[in-house]
Amino acid sequence: MKHLILSTSNIMNTAPSILPRRPTFEKSNTEFTNSLRSHFKLAQSTLTPPSSSKEGSSSAIPNGTSISTSPATPDSTIPSKDLPPWTHVENSTLYIPRLDFTHTGLAEEREQYDITVKLFFLPTTRTTSPSSPNTTSNASINSLPNPPSPSSQNQNASPPASHIHSALSLVLSSLHVSSIDLLIISFPGISFDADDDSSPPTSPPLSPPISAPQTQPPHPTPQSPPSPSHLEDLEDPDLTPLLKIWSALEPLHTPHGTVKQLGLAEFGSERLRRFIPKTKVRPSVDQINVRDCCVVPRELIQYAKREGVELLTHNDCTDVLPTGTVRELLRGAGLCVGEGGGGKEEEVGKEDGEEEGGKGEGMEGGWLRGEILPQWVVKYTAVVRDRGVIESKGYFAGADVEG
Repeated sequence: MKHLILSTSNIMNTAPSILPRRPTFEKSNTEFTNSLRSHFKLAQSTLTPPSSSKEGSSSAIPNGTSISTSPATPDSTIPSKDLPPWTHVENSTLYIPRLDFTHTGLAEEREQYDITVKLFFLPTTRTTSPSSPNTTSNASINSLPNPPSPSSQNQNASPPASHIHSALSLVLSSLHVSSIDLLIISFPGISFDADDDSSPPTSPPLSPPISAPQTQPPHPTPQSPPSPSHLEDLEDPDLTPLLKIWSALEPLHTPHGTVKQLGLAEFGSERLRRFIPKTKVRPSVDQINVRDCCVVPRELIQYAKREGVELLTHNDCTDVLPTGTVRELLRGAGLCVGEGGGGKEEEVGKEDGEEEGGKGEGMEGGWLRGEILPQWVVKYTAVVRDRGVIESKGYFAGADVEG
């Protein structure tokens, strides 16, 4: 199987200088797809062919964007003539565009920043490996070395663990840091609904973010995490896939670990009540999207306070990267000529590709031929604490190519 890694670089570097570098209310899917289009165009015009560079070096977009400073690793499955010079292939993974993290670090010391990462699992995310359907090993994410390609991951690792490893490694390498302050997980198919909570929403208007106490409240009788056998006795079919993903995150949360806090997205009080007792590392944050109302249900606020869960708001889409969007973006960059993705949408994409990318920059024939399945999207934000200014913000995405 082949893999794709898409990246936007630091989108704050491309924002108009006259605009304040502060949070906006643009939905994440619009911001993400627009940033990808812009970054692809910039890479096409800026990155020079490797043959014109010195051996062992890599041309890069200003302020950086890719993971290797050495020539592309030969891959017999991908003829070199099929690779546009602004992309990079390694171990059956195509990086679009090529990445170079040489100049992407933060300007000040790590302690000056609050770094938040949100990892979106998508409706097409694999939860089991075809070769090992029952595997849930976390071995590949106990430590996070330099960003690997998905195909080089621990073969015993489950897809969620592999996705977490790839996403966080890319973010850490891009920012030149060894830890982040908060990692929020967005599960597919879950959206917050105030009506799900039994109490009427009579609480005061929500002014983001709303925070419950950040320290864990004292419990009269602290309970140890449930044993595996106990978890089986209390198995909840709706929560089982979510708990498997969460268990892959828990090794990252240690006194000196990669992630200082773990958070969830779109959990109401009822789902939190069922989820928290089955975890070893309790979530510190619940991020919710209050769309058509301006209040948070009282029951959720009360439960979050009791459990020491901080409530935050967001403006993200759950399905931040639909399947058809990936192929459309690649065609628009002149990269996607193969079949898969379907009918009318594919024809529209082809027209876009012909207008902007000619005959596909050597991709005709096929490396991207087949069905493209988005697996994850990660959004990262580094905010200067004493000024509240966003210095670095960007996205990475991973997808599989079948066929």
